[in-house]
Amino acid sequence: MKYIIIAVLITIFTSCNVVKKDDISLYNDSFLKHSTKSLITEHKIEFSNSISNQREKTETSRPLILNDKELLVGAVNYLYKVNYHKGFVSYKKKLPFSIFGNINLVDKDKIIFFASNGNIYLTDFKLEKIYWKYQLINESVIGDYKIVDNDIIFKTSKDRLYSLNKETSKLNWVTKSYLSDYMPLSTETEPLIAKYKIFLGFSNGKIAIFDRKTGKTLYEDSITSEESFNDITSSVTLYNDTIFIPSYRAGIVAIDIKTKTKNWSTNISAISKLFIVGKVGTYFSSDEMIKISIETGKILKRYKLEIRNPINYFLYKNKYIVISSKEEGIYLIDINNLDRSSKIGISSGISIKPILRGNKLIILTNNSNLYVLKIK
Repeated sequence: MKYIIIAVLITIFTSCNVVKKDDISLYNDSFLKHSTKSLITEHKIEFSNSISNQREKTETSRPLILNDKELLVGAVNYLYKVNYHKGFVSYKKKLPFSIFGNINLVDKDKIIFFASNGNIYLTDFKLEKIYWKYQLINESVIGDYKIVDNDIIFKTSKDRLYSLNKETSKLNWVTKSYLSDYMPLSTETEPLIAKYKIFLGFSNGKIAIFDRKTGKTLYEDSITSEESFNDITSSVTLYNDTIFIPSYRAGIVAIDIKTKTKNWSTNISAISKLFIVGKVGTYFSSDEMIKISIETGKILKRYKLEIRNPINYFLYKNKYIVISSKEEGIYLIDINNLDRSSKIGISSGISIKPILRGNKLIILTNNSNLYVLKIK
């Protein structure tokens, strides 16, 4: 089986010079191996609608999809509206700051984002009207803003959780910092919200459950007794009455949220969340893909993988896991048959989490190139 990936490349800039196909640096070297057999299928890659000069790594935001054709993205003190269906910039606005992290939609006509001046802004799509701003001191927003009822909930680089009033920016509550005393391996975990509870793991190895309305801590515990390298490395997964917590030291840890007891742990390091299909869970260590029984934690299968500096993982069609690499590109992993996995190499690497919309994968690279990959 072959995956045909058609790539539309758009480079985000202040100028719009056409780039020739020969100037685009892509490679198809195999870095993903199972035993000695290559897992890379043949790719057909076509390029069109390319714009701009090549640049070094720049300050960019994660794009926000507006509809089936358009997205917003912040890059190097500019806000752009891009027609990603046809591949051109339809609007750009120079800003007095850069937009960092994610841009999220609030209601139907407002956006929220964190800027390089330390403020969180709520504005219209063109940044012509600022509804409010909220200043953070020596910390930045990590991941998505969760909009629930009239609350905006987000996590910061100091491993704190905030809740703001959506209409006024008034602080509802903020938790204490859970930042590790040691160099944290990751602060990229995002809160999981289920009704009136928030589940979140932290770099100091603690898992906590908070009341969404009050911020009160309903449950808190350490996953391991180790003092260093005990980070919760990714977001938790909730399935029925069990949360599955990815820990650098303990692997996947299953906790019954009714009894607050630990059911089991795999003790094989986890750097991704647990993806559940049926009764089988799949997660990743630094060099393996591991399949487990979600009922017992028993290891069902382990696969050796070689992916340099993987950073983001997400499930596609309950069959594939898409992985982006800071150094290499995008991997499409078939969790049932690794021989049908694919890779597209992107030489500049990817630090910002890609967006999946239908069968289109939208990627902003480290040098501000925007790729739209269509998986057929």
